[in-house]
Amino acid sequence: MANRIPFLSGFSFLFNEIRLISRSKLALMSIFLTVLATILGLKAIDYTNERSLVGLAKTSFTVALGPAQYAAIAGSLLFAVLTLMLLSKDHRNNSTSLLNTSCNYSQLLVFRTAAILFIGIFTVVLGGIALYAVQVFVLEITFDPVVSLSNLLVITLAGIFFTVLICSGIYLITENLDISFLAYCILFFMSISSSNYLLKWVQTSAVMYSDFGGILPVFKFVLYNRLLWTFVSTGIFTVGLLCRRRYESNLSLSLKLNTKQLWIPVLVLLLLGASLFVYINEPYINRNDSVFKTELKANENVNLTHVSSNVQLFPVNQSLSARVLYEFEKESGIEYIDFITNSGLHIKKLTVNGVEAPNSLKSIKGTDRVRLEVPAESRNVTIDISYAGRLKYPSSIGFPGYISKESIYLLENSHWIFEPLTGSKDMIEIRGSVTAPKNLVMVVPGELTGVLEEHGRKTWEYSALSNDFSPGVFAGNYEVKKMLAGSTEVEFYYSPKHRAYIEALGIENY
Repeated sequence: MANRIPFLSGFSFLFNEIRLISRSKLALMSIFLTVLATILGLKAIDYTNERSLVGLAKTSFTVALGPAQYAAIAGSLLFAVLTLMLLSKDHRNNSTSLLNTSCNYSQLLVFRTAAILFIGIFTVVLGGIALYAVQVFVLEITFDPVVSLSNLLVITLAGIFFTVLICSGIYLITENLDISFLAYCILFFMSISSSNYLLKWVQTSAVMYSDFGGILPVFKFVLYNRLLWTFVSTGIFTVGLLCRRRYESNLSLSLKLNTKQLWIPVLVLLLLGASLFVYINEPYINRNDSVFKTELKANENVNLTHVSSNVQLFPVNQSLSARVLYEFEKESGIEYIDFITNSGLHIKKLTVNGVEAPNSLKSIKGTDRVRLEVPAESRNVTIDISYAGRLKYPSSIGFPGYISKESIYLLENSHWIFEPLTGSKDMIEIRGSVTAPKNLVMVVPGELTGVLEEHGRKTWEYSALSNDFSPGVFAGNYEVKKMLAGSTEVEFYYSPKHRAYIEALGIENY
């Protein structure tokens, strides 16, 4: 029977492993190159606004992503090699059999993996210090520790942790250095090239951060991805412990012996279940979103004439609630009207011609649309819909709308107000109001007709005439520049953080 390493002796063993690893040239090279990649990431214009907005002042928000993503790539590759070389050294030195009989080898491998993870933590801390020094004293860019360090921890350190656990697990399953490295490379390049943000465990789906909108709109995708891969990578490592060869036995016999340690198979099942649950219940993306579908067929026998909406925005909760009244004219015999919705917004109440009709609404399978039954004989139909929830997006990048504390950005195709798939013979009369915290400046569709303030919130009322129905709203800590274009007054809204850029550009000349 292998001896279990005592608790205090375990700490001594861990410290000794850390000391030995930190002396190796491979570990020192991994640390140095990962820190170097962190610094080089400050010049990565792919992850800033610099490519499209030349002259925009750099801030912690706009430079934070590059160092984290660059270091994640470099750190993952370097720590993969480091992990596989350290774990395979007993096998290469023909000392595995001796260790199997003299101690609990599974526990020894756990401590060795923990030592590599500690080196990863040290590397990221060192990278953060170097990042601060170069960013502040060389490039003279302000350093926001919350923004910069949260990226290094959640993107870079998490990527290194996943790499170490995945490589450890694969090696314990295969006990072959070449096969393990090949398997890791396949997973690495699948991650880099995947269009599914959940599968990007090395880098993340984030493309850039905005110093106006902050990081919240995209960082929640990063956090959810990291939650999934915490379960997946830990699960792969645990499967490795389950498959670890015992006393020169083959895989089948080793599985039987390892299964007797009941906590290992139980943990494998729990982690597998958690991984599947998180993947299946992904909360932000609706891949059936209509945003990329420009040829949805509208029913020209039904015409939208009036829309009245009252929308409440809650930036802290990233949610909204709305009540929208639609008025239609239609030909006799038409039995339904289709609406494009947002799958994150759930209908709470529905009336048709003043009568509650909860059973008249059906979802169109495989789409973000619903079909509402209406009285066939009626030529005029009034539909009153109340709904609430959080927006879902067609993808993790380039999404058409978000609600955050810093700003609100709701393009027309985010369908924050449900869009009927109908025609319009004449101009549509649109009236509405949007309520949000009073510290925000709201840009509403059409003409602003009034502003009310109550209990720390403002309500902006608006009206418009349009030949189609596709309203958008924007809110933030805007400044307003008013200009005359001939006899027309134009209001230009911009963030105070971009004042120098706007003045240098001479926007009024455009």
